[in-house]
Amino acid sequence: MRVTSVFVTHDQAEAMALGDRIVVMAAGKIAQIGSPREIYAAPASRFVADFIGTLNILPGRKSGALWETPLGALPWPAAPTQGEALFRPEAVTLDPTGPLTATVASRLFRRRSGAPDARRTGSPPRRARRPRPE
Repeated sequence: MRVTSVFVTHDQAEAMALGDRIVVMAAGKIAQIGSPREIYAAPASRFVADFIGTLNILPGRKSGALWETPLGALPWPAAPTQGEALFRPEAVTLDPTGPLTATVASRLFRRRSGAPDARRTGSPPRRARRPRPE
């Protein structure tokens, strides 16, 4: 049976679970239309990215082919001059040989996975959160 319906909700998890296509609105205007996967993986703006799911924000500036951040430098030749790198928690992996350095200061239990609280020595904590597996 094919039924078209419009379901209005302010609950992002509910919208992601029920919708084939989602319309994200900001200040009464359409910010993005797409499937739950499209909106989550390729948000049209910082607002949409932050509104749908958890978002990590890492400010930085370009220095040659590197993106200089409070946690260290990342190779990113196409980086903008300065701004913010936005990424989802599940994109974070702990790699002792990676380009960024941090110390796991604490770990918060969240059902199936923990959320490490990593910080560069002398800097404020940056919590990385991982959603439950699908």
